[in-house]
Amino acid sequence: MTTIAIVTCTKLGGIGIESNFPWPSLYFDEDNFKERVGDSVVLVGSGAYATHSHLRGSVTYVLTNNTSFESSETVKAISGTPEEVIAQITSENPDKNIFIAGGETVFRSYDSLIDEWYVTVVEERHIFDREIFLNRIKHAYPNHKFLTEGTDNNQNFSRWHYTK
Repeated sequence: MTTIAIVTCTKLGGIGIESNFPWPSLYFDEDNFKERVGDSVVLVGSGAYATHSHLRGSVTYVLTNNTSFESSETVKAISGTPEEVIAQITSENPDKNIFIAGGETVFRSYDSLIDEWYVTVVEERHIFDREIFLNRIKHAYPNHKFLTEGTDNNQNFSRWHYTK
């Protein structure tokens, strides 16, 4: 089992402000997300889950303390410390990777438990109130691999894979 973060950000690490994002189709590219995640488990915060309907895996765990959250066979509410959450997900899905799909608080809380990062960087220079610590990722995960680059909606992007 590997714990993998997957995110799209600006060159400065911005991932959003008040549910607005600088990358209309890159981030919301459901096919790209599903191709990368496959049949793995997805762990996502309740805000990101509510905002991004495509953040789903074969099983999706939503971090929430909301006792009225409606769980199903494939979408489950979960809470606890990051270590407790990862342990529970691992015990219920021992042969599956865990993809952490945001938001900012989740990335920060689970940082020490993340083995790999898949990062799409958009050539956008705006500063957003929600951000990841892109420079820290680059230093803490020295093994990095360039995956692809291109242009989408007139914005240049590059995709990277970082491992420890």
